[in-house]
Amino acid sequence: MVRRSLVIASLFVAACGSEPSPRDAVDVEIAPPSATAEETAGHATPSARTSAAAPTVATQVPAAQTAAALPPATPPAVTLSPTSTATPFSLSTKPALEVALSGLVGSERSGMVLGSIHAAAFKQGDTLVLELPIEPGRCLSVVAVSDTIKELDLELALSPQAAMPMPPALLAKDTTTGPAAKLGGGGNCFKSPLPFVMPATVTMRATQGSGSAALQILVK
Repeated sequence: MVRRSLVIASLFVAACGSEPSPRDAVDVEIAPPSATAEETAGHATPSARTSAAAPTVATQVPAAQTAAALPPATPPAVTLSPTSTATPFSLSTKPALEVALSGLVGSERSGMVLGSIHAAAFKQGDTLVLELPIEPGRCLSVVAVSDTIKELDLELALSPQAAMPMPPALLAKDTTTGPAAKLGGGGNCFKSPLPFVMPATVTMRATQGSGSAALQILVK
C-alpha cells in the first residue's frame, strides 16, 4: 500500500481565509489499482485460459429419444355384446346411411385412424352394445348417425371382467341431441387414465324413435 498526505488547502482557504496548518492534513490510504481481467488472464496457465475461453455448448436431446414413442395406432378389436337388443345389418345395404356416416366421420376425424363400422335396426329403447379394449396412451372417439331415429345416444363405460374385478362405471356420454351422436369428436378423444388395457363397452341407443343407425370407432 502507498501512503500519501493529502492537504485540503483550497477548502480551508475558502472557508477560513487562512492557510492550513500541518495538523489539518488528512492521511488517505490509496490502494494500488487492481489487475484487470486481461492481466489476470495473461498470468493464467494455458490450460486455465483454454477452459475460460471454451464456450459451453448445451446438448439438446430430441423428445423422441427421451420417451419411447407409441407405435402407430391400430383399430381395437370389437365384438358384439349379447346384451344388445338392436338387429345388426351390413351398412352397405343402406347407401344413404353410409354416406351420412362418412360425412360425419370426415368432420370429426381430426387425424384419427378409422376403426370398425357397425350398423343396426332399432326400435325405441333398443341398444347396440360393443365390447372393445382401450389401450394405455390411446385416444378413442365414436361417431354415430341415424336415418329416422329422433334421439340417438352414445355411452362409453368401463366393462367389468372376471380377471379384473372392477365396478361398472360410465366414462363418457354423448351430450348432443338429435339423430346424430358423438363421443370425443373433433380431436377431443377419450384417453384411458389406466396404465393397462382397459375393457370397455360402447352403447348406441335409440332413446326416442325407431329406424336404422350406424357408428364408427376412431383411435389415435
